Amino acid sequence: MNKKLPQITISIARGADKDQVTSDLSSLSIGLGLFLAWFFVALLGTGAIHAFGDGSRAVFPIAAPLAPVLTTTALGTCAAALFFAALTNQRLLAFYVSRPAPVAATVLAVAGVALLCVPAGSALEAPAIVGAGLLLGAAGGLALVLWGTAFAHCSFTTIVLNTVVAIVVALAIAVVAIHWAPAPWGCLLVALLPVASFHLLWRSMPTPYYARRETPVFSPLERRHVPFVIRLGAPTLLFGVPFGALQAVCLGGVLPSDSIAIQLSVFAASVIALLLIVAIVMLSKSVSHWDIVFRCVVPVIALALFALTWLSGPNHLLASFLVVCGFVCFEALMWILFADLAQEFALSPIFVFGLGNGFLLAGVLGATATVHPPFGDPAGVEAVAAYAPALLLALVMGYASLPRQREIAALVHSVRKAAAQAQRVDVQAEPEMAAQHSSGGTLEAAAAAVPPEADSEARRTDEGAQARGRFQARCDEVAGTYLLSRRETEVMRLLAKGHNAAFIQEKLCISRSTAKTHINHIYKKLDIHTQQELLTLMEQKKDPGPAKQPAPGPEDSRQRPSSNIFGEG
Repeated sequence: MNKKLPQITISIARGADKDQVTSDLSSLSIGLGLFLAWFFVALLGTGAIHAFGDGSRAVFPIAAPLAPVLTTTALGTCAAALFFAALTNQRLLAFYVSRPAPVAATVLAVAGVALLCVPAGSALEAPAIVGAGLLLGAAGGLALVLWGTAFAHCSFTTIVLNTVVAIVVALAIAVVAIHWAPAPWGCLLVALLPVASFHLLWRSMPTPYYARRETPVFSPLERRHVPFVIRLGAPTLLFGVPFGALQAVCLGGVLPSDSIAIQLSVFAASVIALLLIVAIVMLSKSVSHWDIVFRCVVPVIALALFALTWLSGPNHLLASFLVVCGFVCFEALMWILFADLAQEFALSPIFVFGLGNGFLLAGVLGATATVHPPFGDPAGVEAVAAYAPALLLALVMGYASLPRQREIAALVHSVRKAAAQAQRVDVQAEPEMAAQHSSGGTLEAAAAAVPPEADSEARRTDEGAQARGRFQARCDEVAGTYLLSRRETEVMRLLAKGHNAAFIQEKLCISRSTAKTHINHIYKKLDIHTQQELLTLMEQKKDPGPAKQPAPGPEDSRQRPSSNIFGEG
């Protein structure tokens, strides 16, 4: 991240040995919050408000019959853009990690908002609404991938803290845009949200890997995409149905309410959800991952779905509080799932966020079409409440099919092991193929044509590249043996080069306490106590074997890169 951006570090001691759990709150939370606020108001809010109310609180002047057309078009286009990103994550990687990408997303987002401002009743309203849906969906899909990539290289606790803070910020801005920004200022505010959001994303993006003449450093799945797609796609598709229902009710029935008590309950529920998720992660006795957070928070979401039946009764204030709390928890859980998958297993975040959010929005689209069909009357709160048992069933089935960390580790490990074996076969076959296609004096003539100075420089370059390759391979070997996370691998690589905590802090743009915490975790996992012992371990040709062997499992020989997707070292 950009070194000039402010950053707050939160540390909590847990366990008998006072192990420090740290999390960095940075401008990523503000940037993602601005984007989600735009997503909620421009892409989702208008249709939801028309579905559950009279549309008087909608920010944009859209005729009621066209509101579901806008939502359906935008969600369908966004899902298609996400699937497209997942399919082209390697072919268009140079674009996704470049700074023109957020510029393109900004242009699409602002143009979509501009089309939403076409006066209601004009002859151009219908084509403008369809065009706005296409532009907003394309901008939303691209932005989800870009922000997911920005989050994926953070540590798990940092992902959690910044995600929940971003959602709280997004809901607060959405309430301001709906209630406290009269026309045309509300439209102007929504149009400026993506500009500010992508400006922060622009500042956080490093120079692309190709501009630094480096190779992209992440591990895409080389083979057997189908099992991974099924394991990730099935639960997220099921989750999309109850998530879409909670999202529609929250954005269309709760946020537009004129009641000050309801608006205060929105803020209170957001803060409670934030504290709940952060407390679960910070106080967890074991290493935290998405499955632990899901296990603790899914009951809260189930309670929120059950509370849908209370919205039209005397307990509507409590029901609104629970619905907002469940929506915030659900939104945070899905973002944490995708970011942690990419971070923990060194998968391409473009592929993970594109695939995961694509299936999630497909489920949301199905739920939204049921609540507010493009051609038909919208369903009221009572009708949505009648679907509560089915929504609870979809939530339970999604959670039951959700892959656990060990299952993903086994799948990724088996895929990469097969790819590595195939690569070794190709490397061994190259010399034989070269010898078969070479004539008798071709190599000698080519060597004689090279000047001695150029040959010496080429040899030095090759030796340096080989040394870097051996060092990189050794880092990957140690990281896989001792089960270091991606961020710990990055820190270990810098430690093995002889750098201290201050240099690591500046290089990785993390706080000093976070750098020291990562170093302590590395020493603990490797059963060493000093940097010199680490250097000695790295110099050994074979691992002596850790004093504390990790539990056997498919994660034991998992390989991770030492840098993030941008190629940072």
